[in-house]
Amino acid sequence: MSRLSQVGLSKRAIVFIIICLVLLGLIVVLGILPNKMEKAGLESEAALLEARLEEQRILYPLYAGIRDRLDHKSEMETILDKMDQDFGPVHIDNASEMLSFMAGQVGMDKYSFSPVPESLTRNSDQLLLEGQLSGEYEIFRAFLLKLTAWENFSRLELLEVQSREQVPGYNILVWMTIS
Repeated sequence: MSRLSQVGLSKRAIVFIIICLVLLGLIVVLGILPNKMEKAGLESEAALLEARLEEQRILYPLYAGIRDRLDHKSEMETILDKMDQDFGPVHIDNASEMLSFMAGQVGMDKYSFSPVPESLTRNSDQLLLEGQLSGEYEIFRAFLLKLTAWENFSRLELLEVQSREQVPGYNILVWMTIS
């Protein structure tokens, strides 16, 4: 205190200076430091958001391409959509014509179907049809998808693929439910 008296300050002035320094310290501790830490947090969050925006800018063309492919139907789906699902009731006399019509709709090159005589002797609601077809694999796949989606289709008993130079051939045995 003796030194303070040499400076020429009164006790009241010294207390006032100490109170001002404490208030200044409180303002710094309670006001400025939290705002500074909050600012640093907001800046880091802004940097993360900018990084995410840049990532989305980069990935959007890829997303748009995938979205377009999902929105557009494939060639196979287009073929299946073109075909009627309702062929009407299947009887012994029209089953082979209906399968031939289906093969023609899909675009098979050659096709013929005929009932297997042994299946006609049974008293059942099932008819076995033998068929010979030729055409590209994708077209035959469309035929099989259409066939299995048909409500009268029971099961496929035999499928033989014959490799040929020009166009592959197929032999099938198909069980159909008749009315």
